[in-house]
Amino acid sequence: MKNWLWKISTVVTATLLTSCAGNTAHKSKEVVQETYIHKYGITVTEEDWDRRGRDGQIVSTLRDGVTLTRSYSGGNLDGNTTYSFPHSQIIQKTETYNRGQLVRIVTNFSSGSPMKEESNLNAAQKEVRTWYEQGTPKSVETWEGKKLLSGEYFTLDNQTEATIKMGSGTRIQRDAFGQRTSEDEFHDGQIAKSTTFHLNGTPKEITPYENGVIHGMKKLYTPGGEPEATEQWHQGTQVGLTTLYQNGEKIAEVPYQNNKKQGTELRFKNGSLVVQEINWRNNSKHGPTKTFFENDTKTTWFYDGRLVSKIEFEGLSRGEQYR
Repeated sequence: MKNWLWKISTVVTATLLTSCAGNTAHKSKEVVQETYIHKYGITVTEEDWDRRGRDGQIVSTLRDGVTLTRSYSGGNLDGNTTYSFPHSQIIQKTETYNRGQLVRIVTNFSSGSPMKEESNLNAAQKEVRTWYEQGTPKSVETWEGKKLLSGEYFTLDNQTEATIKMGSGTRIQRDAFGQRTSEDEFHDGQIAKSTTFHLNGTPKEITPYENGVIHGMKKLYTPGGEPEATEQWHQGTQVGLTTLYQNGEKIAEVPYQNNKKQGTELRFKNGSLVVQEINWRNNSKHGPTKTFFENDTKTTWFYDGRLVSKIEFEGLSRGEQYR
């Protein structure tokens, strides 16, 4: 529902099929057959279509089995452009144009009933509506760029369960069948915290945000409610220690820098006894990996993720070349 979806759809349509209006343009390699229909309903050749002012429709069969029907006025997209499901007459997506400008996108379920509709309200704002597969409304939102201005969210039986007003409030998202998938807090039009859920309804991930990107401690849980991991994030980048758990007990501390493992990872037994040290550089094992036994320590060496001997590691670190 973000702006990039709108832009991608525009680019795909423009790139795939601008050409079909004139006989000097190159057709997309995805098009296997095309029919040109004049606005009076007469099927014409491509040359006649071009000569008669490019008014009417072009019906294209694509390599993946999709039927694409575009409406033109004076060579510009005008009216509905439809995409069928592959090898089907049911419409998957409808794009509505006004003199070449995309003003609305509707996507459908495989049954043909509407799933999502995006409409331009004005130059700055758009409205996004969604439906459950059974046909009842799921949500209606107003966006200004990447800011969510307002929203109303409905249960499967069409009851309002959450709202966003003046950019602040709660958004509850559900799948096509009514299963709750996430609950998000918004402040000043931007997401501040998101909680996703397992199928049994328990929290799966709790993610904090700042200025629209992950910032703070992200927490992950098992379906039984036990901690699975905690991650440190700074302005959209994973940093610091990620702590991993198993059966509620800490099993590892993994250092991160710029979204990559960097530093010494510790592996634990019984939650506190260190049984292994793993050195990382740029997301690859690099340096000694030490495994601690009751009366012994085993050390293996890695260079940029490749298992080497200690002598070879030291030589490579000095710039020596090995086959």
